[in-house]
Amino acid sequence: MKYAQIVNHKVINVIEADSQEIAEMVSSDCVVIQSDECQIDWIHDEELGLRDNPRPSFNKLTHKAETEEVENQVPQWVISELSNEEKEKINNDAAKNVRSERQFLLSETDFYGMPDVVMSDEMAAYRQSLRDITLQDGFPHEMEWPEKP
Repeated sequence: MKYAQIVNHKVINVIEADSQEIAEMVSSDCVVIQSDECQIDWIHDEELGLRDNPRPSFNKLTHKAETEEVENQVPQWVISELSNEEKEKINNDAAKNVRSERQFLLSETDFYGMPDVVMSDEMAAYRQSLRDITLQDGFPHEMEWPEKP
């Protein structure tokens, strides 16, 4: 059987051995993957390493999580506050997405504004609520979308 010795998410050694030999050869800070073909170049964090150290929860509007590599150790998560520029970009992107969704929802009901179609009071109120979505206190992250009549 072939084995890949992986340290810091990288294959550092490929050997052919039986399971007893492999147990004696590999230190405890390594991860061993066995394979008949052993066509392993490297392993992504999602598949290895960070599974033992999952991403912590944090407010994505004010903070970010990044990994800090420490030699021969599982990467550690570091939570840091977003810069004002990063926060502004997140808010601007969210506002752009909300406005885009609002425009789509309005376009679905535009035909009610045609002269030969009668718009109900409920539809008029719905469309006005969509136009006013940017005035809600939670805009652009926590809004209550109106229900289409």
